[in-house]
Amino acid sequence: MSHSVFRTQTSSFLQALPPSLPVGPHSTRSPLAPWQITASTTVYFSLTSVLMIGIQLFLLVPMRLAWKQCIAAPVLASLFALPLVLVSIESPAIQLMHGGACVAVVMRMFDLYFVTPLRTGREPVMDFDEWRREMWRTLRHIPVKEKKKQGEDKKASDSKAIGGTQRRYNTRQSQRHNASSPLVQDHGSVLTPSPSKGNLCHWTSYLPRYIFYVSVVEFSTFVFSFMTVDQIHNLSLVPRFFFIVSLAICIICFISLWYYSNMFCWAILTGELIDDTDWTYVKHGFPLFATSPDDFWKRWHHMFQYIWVDLGLKPTQFLLRKYVIDKKRVHHKTAAVLEMVLPVMSVFVLSGLMHEYMFLTTWHNNSAGYMMAYFLIQGVATLASKGLQIVLGRRFAGVVPVALWVVLTVLFNAATGALFLEPIIQNGGFFMGARQSVLVRSYNHLRAQGVF
Repeated sequence: MSHSVFRTQTSSFLQALPPSLPVGPHSTRSPLAPWQITASTTVYFSLTSVLMIGIQLFLLVPMRLAWKQCIAAPVLASLFALPLVLVSIESPAIQLMHGGACVAVVMRMFDLYFVTPLRTGREPVMDFDEWRREMWRTLRHIPVKEKKKQGEDKKASDSKAIGGTQRRYNTRQSQRHNASSPLVQDHGSVLTPSPSKGNLCHWTSYLPRYIFYVSVVEFSTFVFSFMTVDQIHNLSLVPRFFFIVSLAICIICFISLWYYSNMFCWAILTGELIDDTDWTYVKHGFPLFATSPDDFWKRWHHMFQYIWVDLGLKPTQFLLRKYVIDKKRVHHKTAAVLEMVLPVMSVFVLSGLMHEYMFLTTWHNNSAGYMMAYFLIQGVATLASKGLQIVLGRRFAGVVPVALWVVLTVLFNAATGALFLEPIIQNGGFFMGARQSVLVRSYNHLRAQGVF
């Protein structure tokens, strides 16, 4: 009797399964604007690649600054506009990756061609060694040779933008600020490669971590494929909390897979061992175990951090010192607060603008400010958590268990992460990886063959 009931229940369960996955659309897109045109992935990728590679190779060409800027300006404008005009007909995921790559290159090259010369006087001309380090910088920090580093330090000290007394004053102010502000000190530590060697490992030693990331992404994508947007919106508080956390973990693991895949390819092609002081992303702790918003961004904010720091934090510091602090327009205590708050917030504003742009190029509608709101709240929380650490010091370090800080940080990130993920959920973004999922494709194949 029990065996018959079990078979009946199993049969009912299999019949209730959807005929194919995902049950919802791969994504929803707004109608194309009059200026938008569809293009194949080959055309889209070719055009963006030519512009991205060209503007980066142009750094090797010795030329007067004004001429280089006149040539770089229309190229960067075209690279910025291309994802807004061309629409990939294959997949929003391809559009998302292309849009992210384009805006990252635009921001970095705009800094090198326009902002850095204005701020430091350094012209956008590199030798091959500098250029090679710049191209790898998103993934790998190549150590600078000692003689090369001394030459760069001398070049920076002889910058035309800051002269004599003003430069010495700014240096003293910068040293004083860096000593009192761990926020800026933390950013700098990421940008400066360690001269000492770290742990040298064969790439296969990272395979268990890679397999773990693959398993998480595959399982999460498979489970998400059974859900529709309406079902997610109708979830109660606790299930919705776990869904948001699961989706966030899936995104983190997916980006980690992209990074580790590049690292593995480099190690296999060169036959060299992996140094975890060069591949800084390898050494980071999993963001889920962060003990504060500040700790969270230290663990996660690696790949494009140097872009936002060089284009946001440093120019904001430069402008504050030049037009506010040096001219003593405000009280020195107010100036110290401004110099700590505004540069850090500029990094989060740039990050918010970048994600708003990526969302617009992928789904052709705005995110109603969700992305920017998320990064602004995270920026304020990062400053607040760092401020509490400075004020309270280590007084409560051993009193409050670390596990409690982790739980509180997870709850905060889940609450604010709902802002980041809401426009993605509304547009079915969690379906984007369904076509590539092995589990989803296996399920569809078995259902089509009538296996169950």
